[in-house]
Amino acid sequence: MGWRHGFGEAERLQRAAAVELTRAMEDDDPAAYERATDLLEQVLRMFGPGVPQWAPLHAACGNALLRRFQLTGDLTVLRESVRCSQVAVDAAGAVDAETRAVLHHQLAVALRHLFEARGNPDDLEAALLSARLSIAVPIPDQDFSASCQAQLGVLLRLRHLISGSVADIDEAVTVCRQAVAAEPKPGSDRASHLNNLASALWARFEQDGGMRDLEDAVQAAEQALDASSDGHPERPLIMGTLGTVLRYRGERTGSAEDLDTALDLLDRAVAATERSSARWPLYIANRAAVFRARFDLSGADEDLDRAITETAAALQRPDLVGAEYPGMLVNLATARAVRFARLGAAADLRDAVAALRKVRALLPGDDPRRAVVTAELGSCLLGRHDRTGSAEDLDEAVSLLEEAALPDLAALSGPGALSGPGTHSNPVAFPGSLSDPGAMPDPGVSPDTHALPDPAATADTQALPDSAATVDPVHGEDDTSSRGGGDRGSSRRSGGGGSSRGARGGRSLHSGTADREQAAGWLVNLSHVLRRRWQERGDPADLDAAVRHAATAAQRLAAVDPRRIAALTAEGVARYDRFQSRGDTTDLAAGIAVLGEALDRTGGQRPGHGLLLSAYGAALAARAERTGRSGDLRGAISCWREASATGAAHVTDRLDAAVRWAQTAAASGNPRLAAEGYRTAVTLLDLLAWRGLDGGDQRHRLAAWPALAADAAACELTADPAAAISGLEAGRSVLWSQLLDLRTDVRDRYPNLPPDLATRLNRVRQTLDRPTT
Repeated sequence: MGWRHGFGEAERLQRAAAVELTRAMEDDDPAAYERATDLLEQVLRMFGPGVPQWAPLHAACGNALLRRFQLTGDLTVLRESVRCSQVAVDAAGAVDAETRAVLHHQLAVALRHLFEARGNPDDLEAALLSARLSIAVPIPDQDFSASCQAQLGVLLRLRHLISGSVADIDEAVTVCRQAVAAEPKPGSDRASHLNNLASALWARFEQDGGMRDLEDAVQAAEQALDASSDGHPERPLIMGTLGTVLRYRGERTGSAEDLDTALDLLDRAVAATERSSARWPLYIANRAAVFRARFDLSGADEDLDRAITETAAALQRPDLVGAEYPGMLVNLATARAVRFARLGAAADLRDAVAALRKVRALLPGDDPRRAVVTAELGSCLLGRHDRTGSAEDLDEAVSLLEEAALPDLAALSGPGALSGPGTHSNPVAFPGSLSDPGAMPDPGVSPDTHALPDPAATADTQALPDSAATVDPVHGEDDTSSRGGGDRGSSRRSGGGGSSRGARGGRSLHSGTADREQAAGWLVNLSHVLRRRWQERGDPADLDAAVRHAATAAQRLAAVDPRRIAALTAEGVARYDRFQSRGDTTDLAAGIAVLGEALDRTGGQRPGHGLLLSAYGAALAARAERTGRSGDLRGAISCWREASATGAAHVTDRLDAAVRWAQTAAASGNPRLAAEGYRTAVTLLDLLAWRGLDGGDQRHRLAAWPALAADAAACELTADPAAAISGLEAGRSVLWSQLLDLRTDVRDRYPNLPPDLATRLNRVRQTLDRPTT
């Protein structure tokens, strides 16, 4: 009687657990899942191994625990889910093929989540084994079979992100396509399978740079969105996926429409996601990447500010997993470095260097992702050298960029000279296409008409390498779990902008086209830093290496790739410098040719356009001086005039162009044209030292042009004496406004002001103080 009573009690508990599971699935209620697992554990304690219920009860308990983990993120719950699922597989015995497939699939899902949480490759390998066993025997349920194939595709993609295996990503695409083909009718599973396919295609695009895969990824993500209804639980994830792949296409093709659509999709994904969700910071980080991409295209400072603000917000999440943290931190650092190059706030550069050093400390020495951080840090140290004059920073910048860009070549034993075999490991980039900050602004030597503007002064964000952040756009795998638990949904804890690993993985940087292009971006920055060292120390080997690396980068990048513009610019500037140094007209002709090609391929609103125009103008002026061609001189002044008026360009480039215009016009005997150039330059001083900078930064930037107002006034005395005084006062008024520095924090002047009102007033003042073009 006692046994029968115990069996009856077990049945009652199982029925109660089923009721709680139904309620939990309807409401996504973690408490209901907890009650269900407590009831199932009571039943298990009533039995022992060997009873027929042992495997199905463990499967049901493992499934409920997995769903509970997905809602709470509790790793203890996840570990118990893996244990229960493993017991269910081990105890299944001679069950039918379909039941065994279900058990292996559930175990694969739980192990995948454990891998994502801990990063242990052993968990991933165990998950792959279970996933392969789940499809080892054909079963009649095509929907479930498709889910098993999709899960295998996701796991193969994750291993590819670590190993860089071409075979893994090719198989992932194949099985994801098979899963989609097995679900031809609209439904929640089809949407998830399409999302998985988009993710796999995106990863393969990252491997080899093939635009066909990127276009197919966009198409698959669009179809996934169409297949998901407004109430679909994974619709925000799918919007995040589509937004991310559209951003990649927009970056590659220069399509502002793609970027705007991507931003709208990620806005909707963020709005539909609870701030407590693990996906929320990943959507925010991907949205920040779109703002950065829009800045790269248009030069709009507000987009760059949003990229920085939103990435910083995503990093504030205390539960952000370690694998995603480094990529986001690198993104934040590169954006701050670019803002320093553009606006000159030393705090941005300081924070960028500190963040990159922090990431290097987080990543182990043999982690191939360190190459990205190494390249970024090298570029930032060049900026700090330009600010402080530190010779150590300059040499370290060269060393770091050589390490990142030349891992398979000989190590450099001297400036630009190759020696013994290289020993650097093959690096890997964090997925994303945030541009390298490149080199930073010239610290302040007023240019002459023979010195080209430094391309390192305003790194053209088009052509610099993919560096860090937006992580793998999708995790939209189908978590079809044990039917004993009644779960056929796909509520995933992570994804939609966040790879579980946060990086493309450990493949060789030079194993695919995309990685060769990334290395090409680093070669551009290496060219800049070697050219800078030549300027300061005069070693011709540095200048030769600068020309060689820039030319190699241009050859590696496709003609339609916007990043090729910066490579051509770097080559043209370095060749011009070599012409000035050695007098070889072949270098001048080649420099004009590559700069002209870059101009033909760029748009007037890109941040690097002003620099490119100024460089091309300087090269034309040099040819005019040598040949006496008046057309070249007019062309040079026309380029400088246009560069000085390019609102998207860095103000230092605009000011440099205006001064070149003025000096060249004056030297050619045209005082009125020269006066116009000087007036333009003086007007730009206010933008150079805008009020958003602190006093030290303002004085540092103004110190680069100490005699500009006086030179302008002297020129005006010849062209228009009445305007000379007003021009002089215009230049002096900028200096006086910085010296007076009457601005104070509202809270200092009015200490009793409510804190929220004081904060709002300061924000309004900062907005009004922003520089205008």
